[in-house]
Amino acid sequence: MRNNIYAGTIVALALAIVCCLTSCDKSTKQNADVFDAIPENSSLVVRTENIDSISSLIAGGNKLVDMFYSPKSEIARPICCVIDSLKKAGLFGNHLQESAALAVRKDGNSGVCQLYICVTDLTDDAATALTDSLKHLEAAESRIYNDREIVKYKLMPSEKTLSISFINGLMLASSSQRYMEDAILCLTGAGRRQSDDELFAKAFATSGKKELANVMISTKDFVNIFASELFEDNDLVKAISETDGWASFDIVNGKPFTLNGFDFPKPDATDFSSIISTQPAIEFSSLSVIPEKSAAYILMSFADPQKYDEALNAYLTATGALNERDKKVSAMNDAFGFDAKTRFYSLIKQEFAYVATESNYDAEKGVVVICGLQSQSAAEMELKKMISEDNVTNLGEGFNGTVFKMPYDDIPAVLFGEIFANCRGNYVCCMNNFMVFANSIDDLKQLAKEITLNNTMKANIEHREFRNNFATSSAMFTYFSFAKGTEILKRIFSRQYASDIENEKIAIGNIGIFGIQMKEVDGMMYCNMSIAESEQQSATATQSSWETNIGTDLATKPFVVTNHDTGEKEIIVQDRDNVLYLLNSSGREIWHLQIDDRIIGNILQVDSYKNDKLQYIFSTKNKIYIVDRLGNFMPKFPLQLRAEASSPISVFDYENNRNYRIVVACEDKHVYLYDISGNLIKGWNFNGSENIVNSEIIHYVISKEDFIVFHDNYKAYFVARNGSPKMEFQTNFKFSDNNIYCDLTSTPKFVTTDDHGTLHRFYKSSKQDSVKLADFSPKHRFALADIDSDGKPEYIFTDSSKISVYGSSTKLMFEYDFGATASKPYLYKFGKETKIGVVDGNGKIYLLNVNGTLHDGFPLDGTTPFSIYEAEGSYNLLAGLSRGRLCNYKIK
Repeated sequence: MRNNIYAGTIVALALAIVCCLTSCDKSTKQNADVFDAIPENSSLVVRTENIDSISSLIAGGNKLVDMFYSPKSEIARPICCVIDSLKKAGLFGNHLQESAALAVRKDGNSGVCQLYICVTDLTDDAATALTDSLKHLEAAESRIYNDREIVKYKLMPSEKTLSISFINGLMLASSSQRYMEDAILCLTGAGRRQSDDELFAKAFATSGKKELANVMISTKDFVNIFASELFEDNDLVKAISETDGWASFDIVNGKPFTLNGFDFPKPDATDFSSIISTQPAIEFSSLSVIPEKSAAYILMSFADPQKYDEALNAYLTATGALNERDKKVSAMNDAFGFDAKTRFYSLIKQEFAYVATESNYDAEKGVVVICGLQSQSAAEMELKKMISEDNVTNLGEGFNGTVFKMPYDDIPAVLFGEIFANCRGNYVCCMNNFMVFANSIDDLKQLAKEITLNNTMKANIEHREFRNNFATSSAMFTYFSFAKGTEILKRIFSRQYASDIENEKIAIGNIGIFGIQMKEVDGMMYCNMSIAESEQQSATATQSSWETNIGTDLATKPFVVTNHDTGEKEIIVQDRDNVLYLLNSSGREIWHLQIDDRIIGNILQVDSYKNDKLQYIFSTKNKIYIVDRLGNFMPKFPLQLRAEASSPISVFDYENNRNYRIVVACEDKHVYLYDISGNLIKGWNFNGSENIVNSEIIHYVISKEDFIVFHDNYKAYFVARNGSPKMEFQTNFKFSDNNIYCDLTSTPKFVTTDDHGTLHRFYKSSKQDSVKLADFSPKHRFALADIDSDGKPEYIFTDSSKISVYGSSTKLMFEYDFGATASKPYLYKFGKETKIGVVDGNGKIYLLNVNGTLHDGFPLDGTTPFSIYEAEGSYNLLAGLSRGRLCNYKIK
């Protein structure tokens, strides 16, 4: 659409302009400043020394912006984009300079009009020659105004026109003849310029001189121009449209896209920003209870309730709405039987927030108002005095909290203003030292759940990174997610755009997230706005039964453990900050514990005291840990290793009598054996490996005979319980990093691979052989398992992006290409079935059936190895997601 409207003009202009401009006389001349041409009553002024970048920025490709240049809208695409198209076609040579300005205003019945001013290096004679050439184009008209020639063209195929004139070294282009005439008057000294306006000049004086562009906005005129065209009538738009003054912003080059500057209201203006200006900048704490899935929120400083109330009344007086508020205050006080407004104000500490907690936004569903509290216990005591017992109930569903049904609807609007009226505040509950107003108990329960799972804006890594673009304190902060807020956009923008927003919601979502921060600085209102790219939640994420936010990306897979008190399943996991978390089966944190390093291998459970109380045992490269269920270290632990570990620990319980043995290989080429108390076992006779052990140490039993097996780069070790050798083999190959597996078919054998993927099999008879199935890289991963339940194991390889599974006959059963680097194969039992799990390098997890097909519903989002467990008749899959999230999927 953006190119079609001017396409006919570009071809026509080319023939006339090229010859003229390439032969222009470049004698010395004096240019006027672009600001000299901007008439008064302009509503928007953009000035830049880099017009090419600005034209690219606003030219389109943004679906939300493109919508407003559609035939449904009377808003024309910026003229600078037309000029930019001509310039890129070579029609102006190099004569248009980077210094330019764009101005916008509304001219009566002409609608929204634009004026573009650009510095040229054309002399007066060259400009006259160019004008003469343009006059001869088809559909061109020429006229003289104030001794200056204006050429007007019809822009094909549309009926819109563009007027061009050259004066004092500037090129003027406008969609309005009147706007053009006023600009000429300004340049000839007969007209009043916008820069003559005292408030405009004051605002522009704060502009940065080295930024990509300066943007000046007449707040009242600009909003009124676009409000009627773009927006439905609502309290938020009304509040913005009542501002009156000039705002100055700088467009900061780089990502995220940022504007910052100051708002200069008229001295006698009373608008919503005058309420904000009465409150000091604070660091908001309510982000700790705002759900991360929220589509939008507004944070407001409320550090001085009296000044807020006075400013709100002054604003309502100016807008003629004070009487309506007085009636509501009186009705609320009558419903409570006392001065409820003063009572609520006394409970609130420093801040409140309006939150649209759901992406499928409903005007009155999923919206809450959250207020900071001086003291939660004091607030609950006060609410119990204010509300009759018949209207007090428990939050329920495992959440601690008391719900109070209010005797009056519309409390948030009465306390804070009509723009917060969507939350009628029928129900109130205190949680985490905040008082929450909601329209339903379900909204309160959902909020409590998200807080419990730590799925909050404060814990969300992406949100924290976005907030880093702003100062830590402000008087107001507004957040909006384009991906989650399409329903809000439908309600804000005119109905004619609703279908466009729905059809383009994915593209609109790709715009990212928007934030605006406001606070008073030296008597001026400072504003900082930013738009940043955002990760969109994929469709698979909606299949999860719950997500919890750890805060930092997971470093291990989520391990499923048993609560020895209840028998229920719990989850233990480590993040990249080396913090260990224990969570219940609903994802709620039980405790967290800082440890020294990344966990190597698995987290296991042991019964150290043989009293049916289980502990967690695991190791890092320097220590062995045993932690009880309360998060306390067991005596002597963590145990310092004698050298850095080269393998994860293994725990053996030979006789199933809880006489545990802990074994670990270290980089000093020794393998150490400990008891569960952390003492070295006497009688362990392993004399050391030839090279550093690089496999897991595994215990197998063949015909009641124990084998402890492992390997280094060039030798396999098969030892007894006391570490003495049981079998030795001469090997002339390099082992891969894969474990040694045991094949317990009719002829028991041990199986592993070399660094080229060749199978090597070691028999009790001291015989060995090898089988080459295919060519594999040194980075291949290998597992041995009977996945088809025929009593014979299959050979499973992953290498690069592919998995290859061979039958016991060494015939290829199936292959599957994931399209990204594949992890080692993980094996999962589903009753009698065994399935293969893989994590790829694109953040997807796969579960493959025995025939190589994907299990229903896969792939799913996941960035870590995953665990599967059965509970209450269904299978649950636990996996880490990006940005510190842990997800529980229900799978069939």
